[in-house]
Amino acid sequence: MTYREVIRPPWWLYVTGVILVLLFSFTFAAVITVPVAAVVFVLLSALVLWVVDRRKLVLDVDETTFHVGELDIARDDILDAVALDRQGLWEVAGPDADGRATMVLRNLATKQGVKVDLASGSSPYWLISSRKPKDLALCLNHGA
Repeated sequence: MTYREVIRPPWWLYVTGVILVLLFSFTFAAVITVPVAAVVFVLLSALVLWVVDRRKLVLDVDETTFHVGELDIARDDILDAVALDRQGLWEVAGPDADGRATMVLRNLATKQGVKVDLASGSSPYWLISSRKPKDLALCLNHGA
């Protein structure tokens, strides 16, 4: 069973970045010329949008590996995956957190996640943001 999810930053973060660049460009236009400020606006907007988009998280499950962004977990090492709602994620990531746990959270994009218990490694469990935690947990538990 395979699964793929891309968690992007919320839309308002992109808009905020472009608005800040626009304000900077207006200031720049007052000092230099408007055409130069327009070029600066286009270039800086592209840079800001690229930087914000780099914050996306790609969750990918294939037959042998669970890919979390740049990190990987072998499916054989997964003991159990539990879907967490907002309250459950807050409890596991907050007061009940284990300092050795690996946390890959995108709190601006989603308030739900999955707790993945591991059989081996330096981390007892991974806590991962997900927009569809039940589907991800089912996929991880199906092949484990």
